Amino acid sequence: MSRSSSDSEKVPNRLGELLPGAGWAAASPRPGTWRPLPPATDRTYWESAPAFARKQLASLVDAALAQPWTVLPATGFLDYARTGDREKFEQVYFARRTRLAAAVVATALHGPRRDLLDEVVDGVWLLCDEAGWCLPAHEQGGDDHGPLPDPGRPTLDLFAAETGGLLAWLDALLGDALDAHAPLVRRRLRRTVRERVVTPFLDRDDWWWLGLRGEFLNNWTTWIVSHVLPCAYLCAIDTATTAAVTERAVGVLDRYLDCCPPDGACDEGVAYWRRSAASLFECLETLSGACAPALGDALPDVFSLPLVRALARYPLATHIAGDRYVNFADGPARQPGTDAALLHRYGRRIGDAELREHAAAMREGGSLFRFDRSPDMSLHRVLAALADAHWYSARSDGFPLPAHTVLTGVQVVTARQQEGTTLGFHLAAKGGHNGEPHNHNDVGTFIAALDGRPILVDVGVETYSRATFGPERYSIWTMRSSWHNAPRSTATNSNPAGSTARAWSNCTPTRRPPASSWTSPRHGTPPYPCVVGGARSGWTGRPSRSPSTTPGTWSARPARWS
Repeated sequence: MSRSSSDSEKVPNRLGELLPGAGWAAASPRPGTWRPLPPATDRTYWESAPAFARKQLASLVDAALAQPWTVLPATGFLDYARTGDREKFEQVYFARRTRLAAAVVATALHGPRRDLLDEVVDGVWLLCDEAGWCLPAHEQGGDDHGPLPDPGRPTLDLFAAETGGLLAWLDALLGDALDAHAPLVRRRLRRTVRERVVTPFLDRDDWWWLGLRGEFLNNWTTWIVSHVLPCAYLCAIDTATTAAVTERAVGVLDRYLDCCPPDGACDEGVAYWRRSAASLFECLETLSGACAPALGDALPDVFSLPLVRALARYPLATHIAGDRYVNFADGPARQPGTDAALLHRYGRRIGDAELREHAAAMREGGSLFRFDRSPDMSLHRVLAALADAHWYSARSDGFPLPAHTVLTGVQVVTARQQEGTTLGFHLAAKGGHNGEPHNHNDVGTFIAALDGRPILVDVGVETYSRATFGPERYSIWTMRSSWHNAPRSTATNSNPAGSTARAWSNCTPTRRPPASSWTSPRHGTPPYPCVVGGARSGWTGRPSRSPSTTPGTWSARPARWS
């Protein structure tokens, strides 16, 4: 029997619909009660990981610990404002965090020895001594003090949240050991996490990624919230504050889900799926795990939401062969399987055998973990993989390799000559518009592979700089339509978000319609939330959908697409 339209409208697709009112907030864990991982002193647990995994991870950790602690001078922060260079500061910034994460993982591998605890103490002290945790490119402190961060008004960006998450998971593993080793360290850690992550999350309504003014939400929302929740739950914040964090987080995540198309497509590309939908999965794991004791049998299945299930399958839809993926928007064509364990856990949670098969195939012949000076390494993801017995026992007969996928939400189609094999021809084409997050002027572009090897490519994106997310974005050659396999309707490159490129400093982000009324992307959004002259900028262009009237908005839409 087919379901009527009135019945289908009743299917919940928001967390607030699963547990209305203050249900989630009331179920928030009391301080110190949520222990998702055992402490590093539990040697039976941490030594249960297979020897090959422990050996591989130990070699990565040892390499990171062999590096010296880095120095972050104020002039390094100023360098971005002066030259536009992001990499110089960020390399040092991420190296410091990678080294601290390595010290924490080493205690899980070898136990909380005194020498390793000393490394942890040094790292925590260094991070708490920093004037701010926000990257220079994201700093929003204000014009009254120039580009340097104001410790009294911290900016909560992706990596301020990521730093808080690093310290929160460190506390979960080593808090008791630190109390015995150097008691002030844990107290300072918790105080700083509250001041720089929890309090800004609750007290300020002007963060665009909260979606309180109708902004379109992307990876920033779920990435940040995935760290705010453990900061509140693991750092012994008081009960009232923890409940307030839960209540706000649920609202934010529901607004994020409102911005997602029903087919689960990610218009930021597969590289950012890892910090968009994958971070949503971490939010849901944390929320359901932390609230389970209070709710008991009344705990709703957050992984039953149709949109949560659809979002999981985007990597399958965009997979070409091996570690090669369709890489429209900002992202490399090759995606190492560093989050394969998370994808496998996601597949288990939603009961998707193909997703688990894909994740297990990602692991074959590759590294189980990532430990380098990049924003792609999160302590929790490493610890969760190390502790996942189901992951190590997973076996794969190869990638599922679906024959074709049509993603109407972003107007991307992929097709391979024969299902289940990389042999033959593979094609991916993109319609859509140029008002997407991480947009390239690539409407109508396509990429092709033969026997799993690329023959027509998308070159991806250069190393990020100030120009990448500012008014000069479309002067960068990798962003221009002439460097994509796109049709040329005029002698000029296609324009971003309509016939006229808007000045970045005079725009604000707009919002997509709720998922319940979704038909296709209609509103322009910034390629990435950016900072211009100390103020966040966005994009107000609403692209034309007609195929011939406006350069840059051509739509390659098959007749069967709605």
